[in-house]
Amino acid sequence: CSGADNNGFNSASTNLTVDVLSGASVSVGNGLGAIGLSSGNTITNDGSIADGALGSGILANANNMIINNGSIIAGANGFSIQTIGTGNTVINNGTLDGILSLAGANNSITNWGLITITNAGTPVGASHVVGGDYIQMSWATLASRVNTASADTLSVSGTATLNGTLRITVQPGLYGNST
Repeated sequence: CSGADNNGFNSASTNLTVDVLSGASVSVGNGLGAIGLSSGNTITNDGSIADGALGSGILANANNMIINNGSIIAGANGFSIQTIGTGNTVINNGTLDGILSLAGANNSITNWGLITITNAGTPVGASHVVGGDYIQMSWATLASRVNTASADTLSVSGTATLNGTLRITVQPGLYGNST
């Protein structure tokens, strides 16, 4: 990915192809988007994308194709991928680590990899939102953290096709006996 700096790579252009190559990385600080694009673009990540607290690994408007073969890691309360428009398609073959928000109609994700939240600064109870269809393939994993008061959730407005693994990670806490 060329053109990225301490503020990430952001463009209002359409019909772009943005490639983060294997071994390459794009990393930004708190509250920023590592890669931000308007509409009608293709983003392929074969490397590593990281954002700080309250940021977005990829922030996209509408009708984008996002292919993740690497890792997208969000800081505390941050988003691995965040869309604010409609018609976005996400194919995850790697790791999405952070809140996933595909808000807007007709967005979809096909998960062949791992969707998780590992940053301890993101409270348990985070909600992954898909404004369209969620398809999880047989070897994919959706991870959810659970504590005594809450659990991470997945909210899908279209069709949810659930195969593969649901990995529950019990967080530290005091749990009562049950039968």
